[in-house]
Amino acid sequence: NEQDVAKSLIEKIQSGASVALVSDAGTPLLSDPGYRIMQAALAAKINVTALPGANALLPALQLSGLPAYPFYFGGFLPTRSKSRKDLLMTLKELSATLVFYEAPHRIKEMLADAVSVLGPTRCGAVVREISKKFEEARRDTLFALHNHYSHNDARGEIVVVIEAAQGGQKWNEETVVGSLAKALKSGVPFREAVMIVSAQSQWPRRDVYDLALKQRSDSADNPLKQKSHAED
Repeated sequence: NEQDVAKSLIEKIQSGASVALVSDAGTPLLSDPGYRIMQAALAAKINVTALPGANALLPALQLSGLPAYPFYFGGFLPTRSKSRKDLLMTLKELSATLVFYEAPHRIKEMLADAVSVLGPTRCGAVVREISKKFEEARRDTLFALHNHYSHNDARGEIVVVIEAAQGGQKWNEETVVGSLAKALKSGVPFREAVMIVSAQSQWPRRDVYDLALKQRSDSADNPLKQKSHAED
């Protein structure tokens, strides 16, 4: 089984062998058992790297040591702290691994906001310089990562991967509508807000979308009155 195979591979690596993980289901660690092998390698303090792909997102997910599915990719977070915190707040209960790009000169502030909103003990990884000479994947709690980059400069292209929320509230129509309103007030586009709340609540995306339309009113200050480009 998967556990036995992982143990066997780790023993071979510790004996001096090099092991490459490939998958006939596409990118390794996405919807395949490779995550168990990755976890075993990290636990044994074995150096792991990933073959580069079309972008930095997937290799960073692979190297993070966190579950790679489901995941939410947010691109670059807002540059201002308040806007960044507002967006992170909408993602706080998301049951998916969070992935963001970040600039070296903002990594300390971004991690400080992540600690403030998501909590100091949530796990994460800062992956940088993928496929280059100084490739690094630093894995720790958000607090420890922030502490490290408060005292050490970060260089190169950076991807931040953050652990999914554990557990969560019970979702009904009221909580779904409230979360949609909160996301829209923070500036999240309508379609993306629907996608985020769908992932948070485990409601089908179509149901969240239909509920949002149903709850709209003629009130100008109702955030659910915003329109997505798809509706225009």
